[in-house]
Amino acid sequence: YQQAFQAMGCDVTAVAGDTAFQAGIRSIAHAVAN
Repeated sequence: YQQAFQAMGCDVTAVAGDTAFQAGIRSIAHAVAN
C-alpha cells in the first residue's frame, strides 16, 4: 500500500501520523463525552 500512496504523491508517514492523530482525538472526545 505504501507504493500506492507514493504513486499518488502522498507521504505515507504523514498520512499514518494524521490517522493516528485523528484516532487519538476521537478517543479523547469519546472519553470526555462519557
